[in-house]
Amino acid sequence: MLPSSRFQPDVTTDFVRLYAANNQRIYRLLRAMIRNPADVDEAFQNTCEALWTKFHQFEPGSNFLAWASSVARYEALRLLRTRGKESRLFSEAFYEAVADEAIESCDVLDHQRVALDECISLLKPRQKQVLALRYTENGSTQAIADKLNLSANAVYKLLQRTHETLFRCIRKKTMT
Repeated sequence: MLPSSRFQPDVTTDFVRLYAANNQRIYRLLRAMIRNPADVDEAFQNTCEALWTKFHQFEPGSNFLAWASSVARYEALRLLRTRGKESRLFSEAFYEAVADEAIESCDVLDHQRVALDECISLLKPRQKQVLALRYTENGSTQAIADKLNLSANAVYKLLQRTHETLFRCIRKKTMT
């Protein structure tokens, strides 16, 4: 059992803040290491519990994601060993390499996601509207054309130019 001082608001707030900023990365790491979605969910729950119960071991100011990733790796490998099937297919070194690659990929994707948000904010209102109709409402080119009173070809070209603009913008922001 954890000491009652462990549940002071500042400690809880610190944990929640760090966990909320990194939980999706931790989940993606586990998903990269484990094939079965139910096992991923179980490993994630085990990892979350372990992170909370071991939070007193975390050094404030150090890299929470690195610490949490090591806990997640351990939980994933433990689960794979208990399941037996997948752990016999690949070595522990293989899973470690997959985990390293997953963490690196998460960092790149997070950087690209921030750049995408920034680039979308720079688009013209009509471009934003067409993107929203296409991707938020899953609209077809024809449905968007009907809604905006444009030809399907005009919508297609507008989407193409918008995608090109976003691609250039993201590339520029992520290259620096």
